[in-house]
Amino acid sequence: MTGGVMTFAMFLLALALGCAPQLASAAAASGPAVVLGRVVDAGTGRPIAGAIVTLFGSAAAPRSVRGLPSTAAPRVMTNASGQFVARGLRRGTLFFVVTKGGYVDAALGQQRPGGSGQPLPIADGLRITNLEIRMWRHAVIAGTVTDEAGEPIVGARVQAYLRTFVAGRPRLMTDRSASTDDRGAYRLPQLMPGSYQIAVVSTQVAMPTGAIDALLQRTVPDARRNELARDAGAIGAAIAPAGTQFSMTAGTNTISLQPGTATARAAQDGSFVVYPTVFFPSAATASQGVAVTVKSGQERSNVDLQMWPARARRVSGAILSPSGAAEHLPIRLVPAGEDLLPGLATATTMSDAAGVFSFPAVPPGQYVLHVLRTPRVPETADDANRTTVVRSGSIAVSTSATPSPGPVVPPPIPADATLYAQVPLNVGDADISGLAVPLRAAPRVAGRVEFDGSGERPDALTLANVRVFLDPADGSKLPEGLGFVTGRIDSAGQFITYGVPPGKYFVRVSGLSDWFFKSALYEGRDLADTPLELASGAVSGVVLTFTDRPSGFTGAVRAGAKPDGAAVVLAFPADDTLWSANGSAPRRIRTARAAEDGTYVFPVLPPGEYYLIALREDVMDAFQDPAFLQSIAPSATRVRLLEGDRRTQDLRTVSLR
Repeated sequence: MTGGVMTFAMFLLALALGCAPQLASAAAASGPAVVLGRVVDAGTGRPIAGAIVTLFGSAAAPRSVRGLPSTAAPRVMTNASGQFVARGLRRGTLFFVVTKGGYVDAALGQQRPGGSGQPLPIADGLRITNLEIRMWRHAVIAGTVTDEAGEPIVGARVQAYLRTFVAGRPRLMTDRSASTDDRGAYRLPQLMPGSYQIAVVSTQVAMPTGAIDALLQRTVPDARRNELARDAGAIGAAIAPAGTQFSMTAGTNTISLQPGTATARAAQDGSFVVYPTVFFPSAATASQGVAVTVKSGQERSNVDLQMWPARARRVSGAILSPSGAAEHLPIRLVPAGEDLLPGLATATTMSDAAGVFSFPAVPPGQYVLHVLRTPRVPETADDANRTTVVRSGSIAVSTSATPSPGPVVPPPIPADATLYAQVPLNVGDADISGLAVPLRAAPRVAGRVEFDGSGERPDALTLANVRVFLDPADGSKLPEGLGFVTGRIDSAGQFITYGVPPGKYFVRVSGLSDWFFKSALYEGRDLADTPLELASGAVSGVVLTFTDRPSGFTGAVRAGAKPDGAAVVLAFPADDTLWSANGSAPRRIRTARAAEDGTYVFPVLPPGEYYLIALREDVMDAFQDPAFLQSIAPSATRVRLLEGDRRTQDLRTVSLR
């Protein structure tokens, strides 16, 4: 037996005997590296056969398909014992991502489902044996949906919402959905272990019949038709003639019918009876609902929901625009005071060509009526090369062409104002008519950029692609139509944002590689840390400063006398007022996964007072919860970070009991 074959056989023997992960002798210091590993069930420790292990990173050897180079990442499959071998590896960094039906996607070093993975450094000639990657099984939630008489509701869409924390507050994130069968039964598979709220979401959708006819009969120019289709998609309207299985007539509007048997129906007096949204077990709002927690591989049954009908009321009025153009604007009714799931609409509609609107079927309750009209982005030469497909109900509107190569200058922020309305509304036991909804110009933010450092300034094209955005302090999403980027920088270093609805916002910036966002100063305040309250009118004179001398932390984590490569380091501000209402992307609360040798790094953190603590990742599923931060602060190390400082701070892993 040759030396190479014998060495490989010894690796397989070590793997079969379950030895601890080991590195081969340094004598083999040249040639390709080899990694032998095993994929196991995190709950039972049993091997997982047939898992696909995908290799990413600079150490992954390039593939060839039929003798030709391929950019696809190399993949290997585990055998009956859960073992895999990755050969031909180069010096560099290697990441492992594992997929298998019935399991949550996993990565090397994860300690909880959905947790952070760990890169593996690869040296020439390196031999690693007994690498272990754990996978968690999907969970399942199942139950039935019935009506007020206990009869099954067929075809209802059941939605799972994962409970999480955003901006220091509990929030729900949309997850899996399923439809009930002819017994009213549903089954939500492929859930990550966690805590969920289960709901049947019922949004009453209406659209002017004339707008639907314009789309179906192509009586408007293509550009306007595309806009109309996008707006119809934004409110969830079915683009189908009234009288089909998808819709029915309600005056001058067409109501989109919910799938299944829990759909709106006309009453004898001309009003409608609807089944409003319900959260498990039978709550009207998410805040009143009960969470369902599932572990790895667990199936929770009997998560049953009961829906009750409600006599709906008609709400109608007119949109009043200062420009006189209020046609075909999306309008939404959202429950007032819903913190867990803000923005979930009870009813949606669209104004007609004269700005008149009607919600034919609104269940009683407290609401806020939202209208938003964003200015149209001016068309650029590159727009001709853009591919767009818009689907809404039974219609698809599309344009198609080949995109141009290389970076392009994005279109400037339009000078026209964003118009908005937010009107509180109490719907009781009577129709509401003649509602006047005036549109107002939304406030926007403007200013300039500065560079603090000696590095080469970015060119105009690079600056134009920097993303400036306004981040709502409460962590909520910006309304449909504003998207992620709300501002741009021009070639002169000036920036301006779209108008946004009134509220508290942080200024965030991203998109530069060699320069780092330092501050957004306005009247002595840093809007990157202190939210700006926008009410009306424009705010100008904000200075965005970038630096080429970022501050940050580095260090090593130890557990006892040994480096702790399984630790996760959490950095959070010593000022507890920054633990909540800090936006969807708080820049002072960060995590860093320790490397295999226990070292960690925060490459960029703003100067200030911080707590640093090293923990096991399996206790950090709610690290943005202020109560969790309060509980660990006494065990953390308090450190002051100065501007431009690259501070070294070693830590010991803290065990939470």
